[in-house]
Amino acid sequence: LQPRQMPAARGGQGSGGGGSGGSCGAGGSGHGVLLNVAPPVWAGTADGLVRSEDGGVSWAAAGLAGYAIGPVAVHPGDGRRVWAASSGPAVWHSEDGGATFARTDLDPVVESVQDLALDVGDPDTAYLVGNGRMRVTRDGGATWTDVPALQRQGWYGTAIATPGGVFAANRIGLYRSTDRGATWALAGV
Repeated sequence: LQPRQMPAARGGQGSGGGGSGGSCGAGGSGHGVLLNVAPPVWAGTADGLVRSEDGGVSWAAAGLAGYAIGPVAVHPGDGRRVWAASSGPAVWHSEDGGATFARTDLDPVVESVQDLALDVGDPDTAYLVGNGRMRVTRDGGATWTDVPALQRQGWYGTAIATPGGVFAANRIGLYRSTDRGATWALAGV
């Protein structure tokens, strides 16, 4: 597991963080883990999702057995909305805390998903980075489209989606969008 600390939730069900860690897909080597300030903690493994209700002391299978799971994200405003990326490539999302998952297969050009972030203002909007391209869904994961302003930039990951914007990193630096991905500017880092 490759842990990455995420910020505390802003209200909602107590599941923090709008981002994830790890990578998954053809040639992907990592697995994602989302460390929340409040339970549950979710992690992607080589054999599905696991969840801890006690801060990581104990773990239980939480779905998607048989799939290598990479990035995991839980919506900070609604802890029942859990998203995960798997090899395939595919993105899975649950609106019932992991009891059931819907699968969306991604275009084969996205061989692997390196990062996944959820829009804190809109639970149906998520961002992913795969093979140097950023994509967005605005319909709960049913369809994914390229973020035109960011193509051919060599994106490494979506840092996080916060109330202050969406952040993405590449070889030049950290970029920020305050209009849900329509325009981007260097974040001054």
